[in-house]
Amino acid sequence: MLEGRRPITDPKIAQLLQRLQSARERWYQRGHDNGTQWAVETATREELRRIATETADWDGPHLIDEFRQEQRRGPILRPRLFPTSFRFDDRLDVWVANDLEAGDVLMGEEAERVSQARSQVDEAGYLEGWRDAIKEIWQTISPALQ
Repeated sequence: MLEGRRPITDPKIAQLLQRLQSARERWYQRGHDNGTQWAVETATREELRRIATETADWDGPHLIDEFRQEQRRGPILRPRLFPTSFRFDDRLDVWVANDLEAGDVLMGEEAERVSQARSQVDEAGYLEGWRDAIKEIWQTISPALQ
């Protein structure tokens, strides 16, 4: 599969690719860290099971779509797949604030800087990392819970 791809010869495009991959990896790791913390400190057995099994094969865009649909629906008859105990937007805001503090977003007025930093969030990568952490934990603990 890799052999079919054309090599990237333009240094600007190569730099862009590296920057984007780095952002995705950074947001994936952040989601993974938050997922681990949430699973250990807050999640119920059923929440872990549902996330690990029902979202196992979903890609990032599917995770984001389902999460946003649940937010719009409000109270629903079936249990929420994305528990309210996991404060997705709050967690992202903490990371954005950290990026701003670290100077990762340097230009403009404060509101512009916050908007620019928030626009650089890879929500799909973050939720994939969050879900993967939960899957890993569930695979480790579920045999002991049977």
